[in-house]
Amino acid sequence: MSLHSHLDCRAVLHGANLREPSRGGGHQGIHADVPKKFADDWWVCNGLLLFDDMTETNGPTRVVPGSHLWPSVNIPLVNIGDWEAPTLTPEEQALIPADLAAPHEKEIRVETPAGSVIIINSALWHSGTTNQSGDRRRVLHLTYTRRDLPQQLYQRDYLTQALYERLGREQRFLLDVEPLPDNLAETGRMPKRSGAGWWN
Repeated sequence: MSLHSHLDCRAVLHGANLREPSRGGGHQGIHADVPKKFADDWWVCNGLLLFDDMTETNGPTRVVPGSHLWPSVNIPLVNIGDWEAPTLTPEEQALIPADLAAPHEKEIRVETPAGSVIIINSALWHSGTTNQSGDRRRVLHLTYTRRDLPQQLYQRDYLTQALYERLGREQRFLLDVEPLPDNLAETGRMPKRSGAGWWN
């Protein structure tokens, strides 16, 4: 693939984190990672990169197939921004479990070997589960969004000159770390909400 075709990509890295639940830990309530302002407002994609096998006993990710079509639920504060939850219809409200930590009747627990990559719509309901065995379960979570939308993890805040110089043109493009004029330095930041844990 040519450099030009790489740079035609409209995606930008949205966020990045590494998750490794210890024995007895790792269980989460079902959640969607990002909100929707309308039914098919799908603007973030998750990539889960597995460093270890994901098994039934070491805290596999659970997903609820088809739930990206349902209302957003239990969204992390860091992704809410200026979104306001809509009023749900009785039918929509009936889809939301009373206990988001409990097993969902339609959930699937993903079991797959180290080296696998799991791609999901970030509006899909999902969560981690309890690591019962204590076996390692390292997963790198990378999220991607459109270039016209803000990053969750603002890459320029963590960029050093040495790292910048090691990156190739395509990597700088994907991370959106090319220098900006001073008067545009804030354009990539998420909107703030008081008490929501946003960056300064």
